[in-house]
Amino acid sequence: MACFLLSNDDMDVNTLKGRIAEAFVEGILRRAGYQVALVGRESRIQHLLKIGRDQFLPDFLVWKPVDDSSSSWPPCRLAGIEVKYRHDIGAYLRRDFASESVKIAAQWPELYFVLVTDQPEPGRSCFQAIRPQAATQDPSTPTVDLHHVVELDIHKRNVEEHERLATRILPLLGSNARELPRKPVAKAPAPPASPLLRVAR
Repeated sequence: MACFLLSNDDMDVNTLKGRIAEAFVEGILRRAGYQVALVGRESRIQHLLKIGRDQFLPDFLVWKPVDDSSSSWPPCRLAGIEVKYRHDIGAYLRRDFASESVKIAAQWPELYFVLVTDQPEPGRSCFQAIRPQAATQDPSTPTVDLHHVVELDIHKRNVEEHERLATRILPLLGSNARELPRKPVAKAPAPPASPLLRVAR
């Protein structure tokens, strides 16, 4: 079996962690009984809605199946979920959250930011949620651990199982001392003697 290792110089580690964070949050939502549709990036829904590149779409749209009578979530209610990996959630909230939220709060009244970190503060979850509307009302509004968001009805055990994976997998990718750009700068193709190191079986 061959193993391929990438050097951190040739990838945006935070971008990779962001994709993994999306997968964790999608898993949590599906286990909680939600239907999950991929909306952001280059999804079919984005093209159907004819959304421009400068317009915001969340990562997911979620809803409960109509036949799920055990849930308090109305079957006709759609919510947007935007997932963000942040090494330091507190720094993100202080620096960027308010400015980002003001632009989209009016467009998406049913939107939740789910912030994922592999280094939460003591006693806090790796998965924390906050609504953009909170920033327009009180910029100091704190995040809430995902399983404590009453209207989402996500069980603590569900979150804890994904936390165990997050705290094992995300640190393996290393960490950056600073927040990297959300989209890495394009690079020319690597020459044959690239940083890819192949370890033979």
